[in-house]
Amino acid sequence: MAFYTNTNTSSAIASVEFSPVSDGNFTFVYLHADADKDAFKQWLTSGEIGQEIIAEAKVDGQTVIVSHGDKRQNEMQEALSRQGAALT
Repeated sequence: MAFYTNTNTSSAIASVEFSPVSDGNFTFVYLHADADKDAFKQWLTSGEIGQEIIAEAKVDGQTVIVSHGDKRQNEMQEALSRQGAALT
């Protein structure tokens, strides 16, 4: 599993974990407390990204969205980058 922190604090995304599996990836997206989670979930499940939301939880007050899809980690990183995430 690879963990990345978003250095762009104006983005909805606080941090991301990627866990590759044989049929694609699991992505754990931690959102900032003031993020519009519904808009982010809509983008995540859009035809462009094609992730299926598996779970949503609160961890220390932060929304975590767990998704699964067939994009590889580098493809997901590029897509998140286009959404304003600066992952390090």
